Amino acid sequence: MCMQYINANIALFREISKNKNEVISLIDPFKSIIADRKTISEFAIVSYITLMGSNKKKANNILDRRGKLEVCIRLTKCTLEDSERISYDLDKFVIDTEDEANFVYEDACVPYLNYKRISNIGKIEINLDNPQGSYVVKILVKEPNETKYTVQSLHHLEIQ
Repeated sequence: MCMQYINANIALFREISKNKNEVISLIDPFKSIIADRKTISEFAIVSYITLMGSNKKKANNILDRRGKLEVCIRLTKCTLEDSERISYDLDKFVIDTEDEANFVYEDACVPYLNYKRISNIGKIEINLDNPQGSYVVKILVKEPNETKYTVQSLHHLEIQ
């Protein structure tokens, strides 16, 4: 089950063009990638996460409380066979709503915070005899005091 007041999406790109650490362009978005034997080549994930406040300052709202959100980007093979349902954590990070770098906008019907992160993913070795098939890239979220992540968003990826 998803956490309320959080909208999370990703986009996958084969390459990112930079000039002095500033992103100039996102190059070649994709929905499928080729596995050379059991290896997937490098790519980038752009995560777009919006935290929304409420108009009544609710206690269960992470932005209203100015709390922290732990995020994990995970690649998982889609299969009914438990032995083949493998997962790889691609990136983990924290969104701190009290951090001044994460500017909270107060000019809409509710306060909100737009967060964007670019994760450069190195080569991935898939430990299966046949790595081809359907996968999902999950955005998982939790608060620091929780032990388990919640699936917030799913993005399909085909590995050929």
